[in-house]
Amino acid sequence: MDKSEFLERLNSGLNDLPENEIQEITADYEEHFAAGAEAGRTEAEISAALGDPDKIGKQLLSASLIENAEKTGSLSALCRAALAIIGLGLFNFLIALTPIIIATSLILVILVCGLSFVFSGVVALVVSLVPSIIPADMTVVMPSDSPLARIALSIGLIASGLLISIGSIYPARLFVRVMARYFRMNLSVVRRAYGNEN
Repeated sequence: MDKSEFLERLNSGLNDLPENEIQEITADYEEHFAAGAEAGRTEAEISAALGDPDKIGKQLLSASLIENAEKTGSLSALCRAALAIIGLGLFNFLIALTPIIIATSLILVILVCGLSFVFSGVVALVVSLVPSIIPADMTVVMPSDSPLARIALSIGLIASGLLISIGSIYPARLFVRVMARYFRMNLSVVRRAYGNEN
């Protein structure tokens, strides 16, 4: 394969990256071709030595998306990185997807639990402040007959729910950063397997 075909295939694997990153990567590989030509090698020999441009493109795209997930701590950025890792092979699919599903489920359970506390606290507060809102044929059981205790309990539920919900943000960001490092390690293993450690 000649230089133009190699670069075209490489760039097609990088099309999700920002244009400046694509230009930097292309310039690096053009330098490889220039250095090889100076050493008297043909474009076909240089292409063969560099490796499969499709795999290189997927690996570079994965590396960039992983770096973005590490910087931002965003779950959506992590999901994009996971999809890129999954694109490297079936084994990576299992390695990337399983921990994401488990951790995301746990984080969502914590968030839903917190929101449930907030909702139940709001309902209890409304029932405590406006008892006439309850239909005559409905019975509401509260832990105390004292209106002040009911209001305090309601506010406590709302505060607890907010703390749980807001508290789930830090573990979520930490999870994103840990998974991004995990993906980076996985990507380095894949690069070594394909001989593309540059």
